[in-house]
Amino acid sequence: MSYIFTKQPGEKYTVGVDFSAVGALPEGATLSTCEATAFDAGTGAGALAVLGTSGSVSGARANVQVQAGVDGKDYNIKLLITLSSAEILEEDLVMQVREDRR
Repeated sequence: MSYIFTKQPGEKYTVGVDFSAVGALPEGATLSTCEATAFDAGTGAGALAVLGTSGSVSGARANVQVQAGVDGKDYNIKLLITLSSAEILEEDLVMQVREDRR
């Protein structure tokens, strides 16, 4: 499943996925680590500059801080989550960078 969100180029904040809410967390398992990578959706080139952190976990939530980005571009952010059971979950985020011109 992909989650799509829009931010402005100057914004910097944390986004995440609550795995208990999406039903992806096996019973008894907990999140251990989260690794985040980012790519330009148009070219596929690495875009780690849009990530303020490499990823973290808090309870059943995997988080990553997003920042910067070029107005009009989309970025694919991939979260790889390792569980206490050694299973690995993957979630995809699409960050659309759009300057608010109001």
